Amino acid sequence: MAKEYASAGTLSHDETLPWVVRIFVYTDEQGSHAAARKVRDALSQLIPDEEVQVYEDVMPDVGRTSSLADLWAEANPGVDPGERKRYRISVVAPGLSHAELADLSGPLAEAVSPGWSAGSAASQVADGNVPCRVAVGRADEHPGEPPLVQN
Repeated sequence: MAKEYASAGTLSHDETLPWVVRIFVYTDEQGSHAAARKVRDALSQLIPDEEVQVYEDVMPDVGRTSSLADLWAEANPGVDPGERKRYRISVVAPGLSHAELADLSGPLAEAVSPGWSAGSAASQVADGNVPCRVAVGRADEHPGEPPLVQN
């Protein structure tokens, strides 16, 4: 299985918006908070001296399921997804370039979803693991402004 990257359509070409790493997960609120904690912990090890903000929010409803929701349903046939939604975690590090954020994206995804770097994270979804998708680019809005909530 290939690495799980997100569509570039989740980001913007607006140069007034910050560069971000976006990590997308299909989980419940508690799972999103746990994933964001893992991201913060990894960042404190990877770039301890950088000022970094990590934001969490629920993806806007676009009237269709996400590939992560489909993956979860396939791995858990007939199981009610409960409170799972499409969450995103946005990492903003103003001092880092797009290339530097891209270098961080893999290790951050691996922290959230062990096996991601080998392309095997999605196969572990039935075991309760949370696979993720990752995108790096300009945010599609200013992270931290409503409706985003910083945790």
